[in-house]
Amino acid sequence: MIYSKGFGARSLQLALLFSQVISSGLIGQKDTNNLGTDFASAEVSIYYPRHQFKIQAELGAASQQLSTQDLFTIGTQKFLNDQDKTGLLSQVNNLLVLGYRQSLELGYFERLHTPLAFYAPDYSQGFSVFSRVYSAVNFNQNALGLALFGNSPYAGESVDLSGSTFEDWHYSGFKYSFSFPFLKNRAYMAASFLAAHSHARYKFENTQLFTAADGSYVEINGGYQIEQASGNANLAVAGIGLAFDFQQSFKLSKGKISVALQDFGTLFFTQGEQVSRSTPYRFDGVVLNDVFTLSDSLFSAEADRITGELYNPDQDNYWRLAPFRASFGYTYTFNHSNWLSSAFAKIDYHNLPGYFPRTQLGTTVYENTNNQFRAAMAYGGFNELALDAQYALRVGYFEMYTGLSNVFGAALPGLSGGTFINFGLNYNR
Repeated sequence: MIYSKGFGARSLQLALLFSQVISSGLIGQKDTNNLGTDFASAEVSIYYPRHQFKIQAELGAASQQLSTQDLFTIGTQKFLNDQDKTGLLSQVNNLLVLGYRQSLELGYFERLHTPLAFYAPDYSQGFSVFSRVYSAVNFNQNALGLALFGNSPYAGESVDLSGSTFEDWHYSGFKYSFSFPFLKNRAYMAASFLAAHSHARYKFENTQLFTAADGSYVEINGGYQIEQASGNANLAVAGIGLAFDFQQSFKLSKGKISVALQDFGTLFFTQGEQVSRSTPYRFDGVVLNDVFTLSDSLFSAEADRITGELYNPDQDNYWRLAPFRASFGYTYTFNHSNWLSSAFAKIDYHNLPGYFPRTQLGTTVYENTNNQFRAAMAYGGFNELALDAQYALRVGYFEMYTGLSNVFGAALPGLSGGTFINFGLNYNR
């Protein structure tokens, strides 16, 4: 019989384990920007110091269907019991959208000369290193159920996996940036050399999985695409690439327009495999009682014989567009008082599965020389409706900001779907 009993949680990697089973042919086995809360601003500093050291960090997870508490359970427990699995599945009516971000950047910037008392061009340059980890799940309810419980509950019926996608990234980079006057404002540009440590992407289009009622065979109909690459160690290089950043503000009589782009480029994976299938395939699988013996069996002669047709890489190398981020915003200035001095609207986009363009509408609640507090309502991203907040502080040579992309996720962890926290610290001289 060819049944799988499903898997537990492994730090937001339910989808990864599920997709690895599909890609191996062993499904049938027994048992900010202005606000800084969704896209951190790339601007060097509003004060243009002579020297600046910078730290920017982001961490969090979010989902439209699962609560912060559910996300914490998935991320911290190695395995889920049946009660946890049933509870998660019951919260997903049609589609599970889930995203995870982890990013850290360290940089140094310098102004190339001291501005004169009268107008003179003010150029700055900098260097930074960064590391980013992104994971995104866009699964229908059937795909999630298959990942949690395996295919035995679906014996004798066809399971539709269409539209389900998972993608996972881990890459680092070295960036050179340059800031200069442009159209009576300042422009920021950067070029980054990227080193990819791992990548996985599994996409199922018009895909149906059928398990015989007696478990004697499994049949896959429709198409699926698989891309995966990794080195032999945690920080080994599986691919390289080049990306660009850009940021520009255009001042208007009563406000400004801002555009920003981060990590826009491509990566070429030399330690990877790419598979694309569009024809039906039926097989009598290998019986495995423990899914974590999967890798040993995959490389056995018997597993190669059975799964070769299903998972036979079309090519070893492939290109992939980087998970870039983009934003467009408009700020309107009411007055120059400390309270409610401006309002803004902004749209963010992140090139990951399931991410819906995120719209913010907000205001500068309070602002003076050394403090700023901003708040916004937002819709989209990996969440639906959210309240964003950011506080910025300047003390001596230091600038600091911290922000939450979904305050509800931190204040009401049992109800609202996760949060992303951003943190930045600049030392200016």
